[in-house]
Order: sequence, then C-alpha cells, then structure tokens
Amino acid sequence: MEINLLIAPLVMVLVEAVKRTETISKKWLPLLALGLGLVIGVVFAIVLPDDALMHVVNGILYGAAAAGIYDAAQTKIN
Repeated sequence: MEINLLIAPLVMVLVEAVKRTETISKKWLPLLALGLGLVIGVVFAIVLPDDALMHVVNGILYGAAAAGIYDAAQTKIN
C-alpha cells in the first residue's frame, strides 16, 4: 500500500529531531529508527486494517532503510 512509503521519511525526521535534542547517544539512532518504523507500521496496521501484517513488515523494512540512509549520510558528512 502506498501509505507505507511515508514511513521512511517520518522515521528520518523523528530520528533527526531526537538527534538534535541529544537525549540519546548517536550509536543508538539506527536502532531507534528501526523501532520507530515498527511503531509507525503497527499504528498504520491499527488505523488501516486492510493488511495488518504488510504494514508491520513494511514498518520494519522502511525503518531499517531509514537507519541505513541515516548511517550513509553520517559517513559522507564525517
């Protein structure tokens, strides 16, 4: 479902917001991205119950993708 494509940008924005507050160490940000993707996927599964498993799995995958994008961007900057 196309709505799941919003998960990766949402996760990236949320991780960036947490990063700027400096509340957790940067080494935990990829795990945070994965967890946020899972949570957003579960929320989508609750709100849009047409295929709940698909939303949850996509949440995990897009969270992982956002973590990879975040790590790649950090590597390029540093």
